[in-house]
Amino acid sequence: MSVRTARSTIWVRPLWWAPWCPLLLALSEAGDTHPWLSPYILGLFGVSVVMLVVFVLVESRAKEPLLPLDLFRNRIFSVSMAAVFLSAVGMFSTIMFIPLFVQAVIGTSATDSGYILTPLMLSLIVGSVVGGQLVSRWGRYRTLALIGLSIMTLGMLLLSRMGLGTTNGVAVRNMIVTGLGLGITMPLYVIIVQNAFPHSRMGVVTSSVQFFRSIGGTVGVAIMGSLMAQSFSHRLVDGLPASVKQALSPEALAGLGNPQALLNPETKAAIAARFPRARKA
Repeated sequence: MSVRTARSTIWVRPLWWAPWCPLLLALSEAGDTHPWLSPYILGLFGVSVVMLVVFVLVESRAKEPLLPLDLFRNRIFSVSMAAVFLSAVGMFSTIMFIPLFVQAVIGTSATDSGYILTPLMLSLIVGSVVGGQLVSRWGRYRTLALIGLSIMTLGMLLLSRMGLGTTNGVAVRNMIVTGLGLGITMPLYVIIVQNAFPHSRMGVVTSSVQFFRSIGGTVGVAIMGSLMAQSFSHRLVDGLPASVKQALSPEALAGLGNPQALLNPETKAAIAARFPRARKA
């Protein structure tokens, strides 16, 4: 690599993450600390779009781009990156929010809520092994990719339907189904894109899979967290009995809007001590 190319690469490297930082900040704060249509949130979205356009323009003129844009002319690459992005959204959102659901809704302890992710990880490993064996014997990765995505979609649908009557056994079953689909899907798309390009481009297409997986997980968790924080405070306060609303002070009601506060035993005890009349009712 020449000195000129090295300098251009160093200059372009900050642009690699520039579009995502304001996007993640906007998704994290929208609906919680700022309204979705506030100038602050819209400004962050605007900066993200502008930086993405700048990144595309720079990458299209670079001699050795970090992400060659001509890769997206390949339909297999484009579809694979979309599938990897969506799979990462489902995987990281499951890892982040299932322990929160198990601890806050089912009532499991913080330690057990971490253990409950074990079936998801084990089934993910089993799915990866089984998927690898099937690919090596069948050689038909398209059919296996559809099977993996279908199983993962079914698992995510089951997870989305969990509610107050859900038990630990049902949650574990749903996570096993999701883990099997993720295990089949995740390593498969690396093989797919590697087979779609010559050996000289093996490194860039493989790293692109990891990049879109990381971005999908980060963006997915930010979106899901924003939606949960936005709906949690309104639905929880609206669902409280009238006696509890009368017994709680406005400050206590505002504190219930933070889902993390309900996971702290000391915070829950302090809130419960503020409305003795509601506890008797």
